[in-house]
Amino acid sequence: TFVGAGTGAELADSVRAARASYRALHPDSLVAGSNLDTLDQLLTLHADLCATRARLLRAEVDADIPAQRQRAEALERELASPALPPAVRESKQATLDLMRRRLEVSERRRAQAAETAAHLDRIEAQVSLASEDAATPGAPAAVHADLEAAGRVLEANREIASLPQA
Repeated sequence: TFVGAGTGAELADSVRAARASYRALHPDSLVAGSNLDTLDQLLTLHADLCATRARLLRAEVDADIPAQRQRAEALERELASPALPPAVRESKQATLDLMRRRLEVSERRRAQAAETAAHLDRIEAQVSLASEDAATPGAPAAVHADLEAAGRVLEANREIASLPQA
């Protein structure tokens, strides 16, 4: 499998092998031609998804979530003190609210990274199947790709990756 191949080099090699097999074993097949186009789209989508997943994960590391949680817990303990002057309480509460929003953004980033990983796994499985099918004599099976769904995930990932760190 290709999981973790951030550059997609192994996936590109598999697409090249499938392309060679389709041309050698199925030179006049319309299905093979369609599959080649779909494989090219999958390869491009895979590269885009790898890049956005990397941005999401990098933002997660940069955000230092454990330190943010500790800081939020410390603020909650401070806010529990009845001796806190009103102006200080208001400022600390505003800071805590911002930290909670940052943690929510982090949760969304983690969820999007997991969904992206699932799409990457599916794309890799599709390419593996197509590569195996291309190397098999006989009529090739059509490669089905849900490019629209993966494209929506890609767009959502871009939106979340671009959220400010607050």
